[in-house]
Amino acid sequence: CDWNFFLSVDLPLMQAEVIQALKPETRAPLQIVVPNAGERVHPLCGFYHRSLLAPMAQAIKQHRYRMMDFIADAKSKIVDLNKFESAFFNVNTLEAYRQLSALKPK
Repeated sequence: CDWNFFLSVDLPLMQAEVIQALKPETRAPLQIVVPNAGERVHPLCGFYHRSLLAPMAQAIKQHRYRMMDFIADAKSKIVDLNKFESAFFNVNTLEAYRQLSALKPK
């Protein structure tokens, strides 16, 4: 497999349509395909090409952990997916979890 899809665990409302919208871009000569939604790039929801394995290992050895820097240095495409903004509701605090709980039907 040349491409791997990464998805952060703090995006519980993610929709299959987001992944389906990104996947066709993996046919292009790129290394990274990630979405932009809600005026924000989401680097932990995207496709990463296997050619990035060595550069990623090197970045980790150099303590360079910022994904946005990595995206800037690779052949990347940022896909506008504002129509799926609600899928990017981030839940990593108790308050966000409470907001999520209030959204779910009982």
